[in-house]
Amino acid sequence: GRRMVYSRCVGWGGENAIHIRTLESGEDRVIRVRDGLPCCASWSPDERRLAYYALGDSGLATLTLLDLDTEVTTAVGAGAWFSRINWTADGGALIFSAAGWLTVRRLDLATMAESTVEFDGLTEVWDVALSPDGRRLAFAGQTADGPLSIWTASSDGGKIGRAHV
Repeated sequence: GRRMVYSRCVGWGGENAIHIRTLESGEDRVIRVRDGLPCCASWSPDERRLAYYALGDSGLATLTLLDLDTEVTTAVGAGAWFSRINWTADGGALIFSAAGWLTVRRLDLATMAESTVEFDGLTEVWDVALSPDGRRLAFAGQTADGPLSIWTASSDGGKIGRAHV
């Protein structure tokens, strides 16, 4: 059936959990997490894993994967920022904002290699969203001399175009 995922954060040392609710029945599966306060969970395309940020008591958010069959978590990146986590269509990589609002990162899950997706002329980037076909990104961003705008670019970065909304 249709499901949704959400986080319940009690505080440091509390019963912090990721909840998966089946919409038809209202039943919750509760997965306790001990690696920090969970935030911004995102389903993998095959719905067997979740990616989320775990905020530690140091204030550092760690990008974390949760295997839903085993409930095992794996930290896959540090210095992440709280915003949308995008899975590529094949489930092989994550695209997310990192290091504040300055960069977009791509994490290859097979090799754990992380790379920066760079955009021409932008000084800040917020809340990146990947198109369903994986070819384009949309995001809020700002140039050094302009206002905050909505932009689009190839998922590999490079030349940006202003979205017409």
